[in-house]
Amino acid sequence: REGNNVYGGAVNIAARIAAASEPGEVLVSDTVRSLGRTSADVTFDDRGEHTLKGVGEPQRLFAVRGGG
Repeated sequence: REGNNVYGGAVNIAARIAAASEPGEVLVSDTVRSLGRTSADVTFDDRGEHTLKGVGEPQRLFAVRGGG
């Protein structure tokens, strides 16, 4: 961390995932999906593998859907 800036691999991946999302869509990695799938009223739609700039391996991304 430097001032108000945060750096690191996880921050880079999060920024790339956010950039891959459509307007109004929340995308998460498989790791986040695994941690969140026990939450009530939350489901995940598989969006397939994405190649993210600066990330070595393709990442499977999921769109978050709330129960509402």
